[in-house]
Amino acid sequence: MSILDHVGADVKRPAGGEYEAPDEVFQRDYPGIYEFLARILVKKEARAPGAVILKYDAGKVNLCLSDAHTGSVAFHVGDSMADALAGVEKRLQAGTMDWRAGKKGWVKR
Repeated sequence: MSILDHVGADVKRPAGGEYEAPDEVFQRDYPGIYEFLARILVKKEARAPGAVILKYDAGKVNLCLSDAHTGSVAFHVGDSMADALAGVEKRLQAGTMDWRAGKKGWVKR
């Protein structure tokens, strides 16, 4: 028996829902980040939601975006959390994130 047999077993996704979870406030402030993190249906095709890892390091905020659907990652560094989130939002909206193939472990579903 594996622990993975029970991971997510009780998760009930909304039937036909486009997003994993509603969050009107975050969606209003960061629509691109919200879509990246929560959108699970695109043009009637299932999509694995994204993930963001946040790390404070050497006086900066480092964000790593991981897209499980494509197996790719992108990075952004800001001076503060607000600066980092605003920067990622701007780059997502402009399509200027530098996406790269993820390392082993961040595989495409």
